[in-house]
Amino acid sequence: MLRISIPHLCANCRKSREVLEWLAANPHIKVIHNTRNLLDVAISRHKHNLHGKELSSHCLNETCAQHVTVTRINMTMESVLGSLKTLDHGRAYVTRQLDAFKVRRVDVKYEKLYYAPLADEWMRIFRFVGAGPTSNLTMADVEKHMYFIATHPPLRNESLGNYDEIAEALVGTDWEKFLTPVWEEALQ
Repeated sequence: MLRISIPHLCANCRKSREVLEWLAANPHIKVIHNTRNLLDVAISRHKHNLHGKELSSHCLNETCAQHVTVTRINMTMESVLGSLKTLDHGRAYVTRQLDAFKVRRVDVKYEKLYYAPLADEWMRIFRFVGAGPTSNLTMADVEKHMYFIATHPPLRNESLGNYDEIAEALVGTDWEKFLTPVWEEALQ
């Protein structure tokens, strides 16, 4: 599996252009474009910047998850807005590049993959790649095959100590959509 992340695509990089051209010319290579709520991404990045390398992004057991789950961190409004602008710009750039090079893909949402009551998003992926269960898949089936344990609480007010302040500042802005609870996003 080839994984391309936002920092690895750049406008004038020959290698990025070559990869995109190659993907477009090889439609048998299946591209899955997974996006996540940008506020959650900003919180996660901030958490990892605070704690450095000692904080694993993924855990295989509860002991690890208990050790690395950080709650009640504070972010400045300036930091939140800067992160949201940077992340939004990066996401839009990647989407434009994939479109410009006509890279065939399936776009999926992280929240639907991990918080939805139904496994529809997983079945969309399996139909797209032509492998795996494409009907009658349940989230219980999916969860049986997950190796990683969440290292973040699903509620942003548990992750952020100053969530109310951040939420109040985002209401009425273009960024307000990122305040939608993950379980509601999973149903959209």
